[in-house]
Amino acid sequence: AGPPAAPAGRIGGLRMALLVEPFAVHGVPEGRVYLVHGFRHDLIACLVRFREWFVVDGGELPPPAAHPGRVSSRYAISAVAYQAGEGISLVLTIREVDSGLVTWSERSDLDLASWADSQREIVRSIATSLKGQVSAARLASLPLQRGAALSA
Repeated sequence: AGPPAAPAGRIGGLRMALLVEPFAVHGVPEGRVYLVHGFRHDLIACLVRFREWFVVDGGELPPPAAHPGRVSSRYAISAVAYQAGEGISLVLTIREVDSGLVTWSERSDLDLASWADSQREIVRSIATSLKGQVSAARLASLPLQRGAALSA
């Protein structure tokens, strides 16, 4: 028996490493900071459902040598939460860890009334952005066959 087959959506058994960094909190009253921490925790719980990447909770990703043959690319999600009037605004970004290139960003307002909707929209947007990265990597990994007959 050989190694198990890679699930669909993975490139040759490789997956993206997705770091969710601790969220920075500025000017949010102590009694409402739980909203930011709870949102981050729920975000991680939603992101782990995707097979195209694995999620790391913490300050930094392990070095590539720690996962030889498992990681196709490395991304980090960071966020800053701040008090905006009566609400809390959250600005999230995704960047490539190795190059520092920011590939996605979004701003959302947090409150208990719209918590689920905000979370759903952010996860959908992150998945769409990263699935584009998966598709580009998948296309780049396809072998090029020059001179193949189109009629075939």
